[in-house]
Amino acid sequence: MSDILENVHQVHQHLAEQGWQCSYNKVAADIRRGVLTPRRGGGFSMRAVETYAVAHLVRRVDADPTQDRPLACDEDGETEAQGVATRRGLAHALKLETQQKREALRLQQDLGLLVETATVEGELAARAKAFRLGLEAFGQDAAERVAAVYGGDEDSARALCETLGLGPEMVPVAVDFAHSRTPQLRRLWASMVEDFLDPYATGAWWTEPMREAWEKCASARQAGGDHHE
Repeated sequence: MSDILENVHQVHQHLAEQGWQCSYNKVAADIRRGVLTPRRGGGFSMRAVETYAVAHLVRRVDADPTQDRPLACDEDGETEAQGVATRRGLAHALKLETQQKREALRLQQDLGLLVETATVEGELAARAKAFRLGLEAFGQDAAERVAAVYGGDEDSARALCETLGLGPEMVPVAVDFAHSRTPQLRRLWASMVEDFLDPYATGAWWTEPMREAWEKCASARQAGGDHHE
């Protein structure tokens, strides 16, 4: 082969035959930028091309003995490049899994199998408010019933004794009798608490969004059961 390479094509072909990794466009661009300079008489000297290659290119297979050391491997026996590829693959798989979960959640929501947290919280807030108001009003609303159950007031006990034709010595007895009725008061309180808690144990929803969400969920479940049948 001549020591003179006449054009870019010959330069690129020579470099490729010598094992250098490069493209035709890169060689042409480097010539235009003056990285590889032509001879005064035209063409490119072999020495100039080799000098250019050593300084600016890499070999596809480097025969330098210093590069004989094997590629480093991790604990799983993967090279660094393989490890990067593995991590990218895992990241992509995780991304796909996340997308699938989101799509599944959207489908469940469309079918009425999921209810927005705000809807549930609105329902619970309405019930909690009613329960709190019921407890707060109990003392006042049930005051007469409590007095009737106990009758433990000395004046009312004295009036009771006078009505029954009993002497004043029976007033303490009447008071004791009234206080003995506390079990009945406990039963009354338990009954009222059950009334307060009843909405929590029934399907009578207090807010329209919750009622609609529950009906949608029930319809979806029924449709799913009919489909399986």
